[in-house]
Amino acid sequence: MLDREYINRRRTNSAGFTMIELMAVITVSAILFLYIFSAVPKWQDAFYDNNNAAYNNDCARNVFAKICNEIRESGWDAPDWNLNASSNTITFNRCTGAVGATRTWDVPITYTYDAQNKALVRTSGGRSVTVCGNVTSVTFTPQGNNVMITLTIGTTSAKGRSLSINLTSLILPRD
Repeated sequence: MLDREYINRRRTNSAGFTMIELMAVITVSAILFLYIFSAVPKWQDAFYDNNNAAYNNDCARNVFAKICNEIRESGWDAPDWNLNASSNTITFNRCTGAVGATRTWDVPITYTYDAQNKALVRTSGGRSVTVCGNVTSVTFTPQGNNVMITLTIGTTSAKGRSLSINLTSLILPRD
């Protein structure tokens, strides 16, 4: 027969988890998983917002660089130069070369802000092309022999956050 003392000693020294300990671990783990999974949509929103902001930034910088380069290649004495004070339209010609003291000019180029479609439109040789969308504002301002350009591009995220970029540069056309 088994000794009763041996049986009691074996019960008290047994290893393992109690049901209460197991339930506590499961509860804490469930709370942690719920917290982590509830944060995933916020991380996704932040990713998409940053992705859209980066796309707007790239588009704005590319278009802005093209406009600045074309204006640098023009001259104040270009035959079709037209810039009124603080306007959202500019017209100019790019210099294509010179024969002696006489310059040759390309066809006129006009950049216009289309407020209805929130777009920047480039017109040259009778052909109009939208070069940038989501444009909030464009301003061309003469400052002495320089042109101050301000371009703002912006959208809103799916959650209503404002995603915009504002670029400004002072350009000196060729003399």
